[in-house]
Amino acid sequence: MADWHGYFNLSTYLFENSDGAEGWTRSGVSRSYYACLNLIRKHLEDNYGLVLNKERSTHVQVKKALEDAVVDTEFSDMPNMLRTLKEYRVSCDYHDSLGMTLAAIVNKSDILSSELYALTQKFLEFKR
Repeated sequence: MADWHGYFNLSTYLFENSDGAEGWTRSGVSRSYYACLNLIRKHLEDNYGLVLNKERSTHVQVKKALEDAVVDTEFSDMPNMLRTLKEYRVSCDYHDSLGMTLAAIVNKSDILSSELYALTQKFLEFKR
């Protein structure tokens, strides 16, 4: 079984020890997104009956299932947080030049992923 918490720990390590190394910081953004996405996905599969359609985007399906699961709860900001973190991840994974400085993206990603990961930890205990 995949250790998605380990992905988050790796992202934290990469952010804290990069010394500005671009590959490390870009990878940290990506690891933090996938940690949160897959923890949420697994919880939705195990507790909310999510069954992924292999012909559709996992990212879209998880975000939609999360939106449905957290309506009017303390977790209602999670879908937008996940979407924003995905935008940062896509920028870091696919774009040679970024709309803002890499340092700004990393800073925003680090803060956002920490907040989303904390909410995700609480969400993992939440059942419908």
